Amino acid sequence: MTFTGSPATGTAVMEACARNLIPLQLELGGKSPQIVLPDADLAKAVPAIVRSIILNSGQVCAAGSRVLVHSSLHDRLVSALADAFRAVRVGRWDEPVDMGPLINARQQARVLDYLRIGREEGAEIVTGGGKLSGEAYDRGFFVEPTIFDRVAPPSAATGTVASAVRWARTTWRTGPR
Repeated sequence: MTFTGSPATGTAVMEACARNLIPLQLELGGKSPQIVLPDADLAKAVPAIVRSIILNSGQVCAAGSRVLVHSSLHDRLVSALADAFRAVRVGRWDEPVDMGPLINARQQARVLDYLRIGREEGAEIVTGGGKLSGEAYDRGFFVEPTIFDRVAPPSAATGTVASAVRWARTTWRTGPR
């Protein structure tokens, strides 16, 4: 058996499989970090990072929801990503868009709550951070593509596995830890 999901449900599945001696493979989440090294070509890295997080409105376990960036590139990368995120066309499936809505109201509320937590923990929202509203967004569960910066790990806003369109960065000077 293979299961992908939350640690709580994974524990229940593991216990049931153990009682019945059923082989099991668990994938209980990850944060899918993208690593930007000092010699990175930002013209290639930025579109790849944006695509990885807006895919399925960020609602996939492999969404690139964390970026680990060398301090020498931090400011340029954040600026380029902010411009790219502001250019993401958000809308309905039948429109020429880059990103659609979240799956339901519950997921939208969950994402908005993580954005609130991030702000409360002191993370800086570079762009986005809110619910999209207005006639074009009233028939869906839309959230702005969002970039967090200055996130102090561990953060409930970025450290918990959750499908959400949000992005956080971590910098380093010598080598990743």
